[in-house]
Amino acid sequence: MTFEELLGQALDLPADQQKKLIHELVDVLAKPTPQLLKPRVFGLTKGTFTMSDDFDDELSDEFWLGDDA
Repeated sequence: MTFEELLGQALDLPADQQKKLIHELVDVLAKPTPQLLKPRVFGLTKGTFTMSDDFDDELSDEFWLGDDA
């Protein structure tokens, strides 16, 4: 169901039910986002990949235009 469909259905509700829906949505959105269960540990993937020495070099015309240019 799309947002527009949900909004259309919400607008079809009686005013008192619209107010109740708004209050429920505000309550849900006001809750803080759940924290990670475990804290992040930095450096776990250190050394799993390497970057080429020519990483910052200009790319050739063949790269941008194709081999037949």
